[in-house]
Amino acid sequence: SIPSGTHGSSTSQPVENRAENHAMDSAASTALGLRERRRAAGNMMSQQLIEEEDSRLAQHAQNRMNTAHSVEREIAKLGDVFARFGELLLDQGETLRIIDKNTEDAYDQVEEGQMHVQKTRSIVQGNRGVIFKTFAAIIFFGGLFLYFT
Repeated sequence: SIPSGTHGSSTSQPVENRAENHAMDSAASTALGLRERRRAAGNMMSQQLIEEEDSRLAQHAQNRMNTAHSVEREIAKLGDVFARFGELLLDQGETLRIIDKNTEDAYDQVEEGQMHVQKTRSIVQGNRGVIFKTFAAIIFFGGLFLYFT
C-alpha cells in the first residue's frame, strides 16, 4: 500500500484513500495557489513599488539634471558678466592712461606758463626803471620848455 503522503493515482487504492488524497491534494493545491497568488500579489506590489521607486528616482534624476542645466546657464551668464567686466576694465585702464597723460601735459603747460609769467614780471620790473626814467625826462624837458617859453 502507498503511504498517505504520496500523491499517486493508483487504481489499487481504496476509494476512501483516494478521496482523502484528493482532499489533501485539493487543500495543498489551494494552499499552493494561495501562496502563489500571495507571491504574485507580493510580486505585483513589489513590482509596483519598484516602478514607483524607479519613477521617483527618474524624477529625482530629472530634477538634478534640470538643476545642473540651470547652474550651467548661470555659470555661462557669470562668464559673460566677467568677460564684459574685463572689457570695461580695459576701457577704464585706457581712459585712466589718457587722463594721466593729459594731467602730465597740463602740469607741464602750467609750469611753462609759470616760467613765462616770471619772465614777463622780470621784464616789466626791468622796464619800470626805464619807464620811470622816460617820464622823468619828459617832465624835465616839458618843464624846461615851459620855463623858456
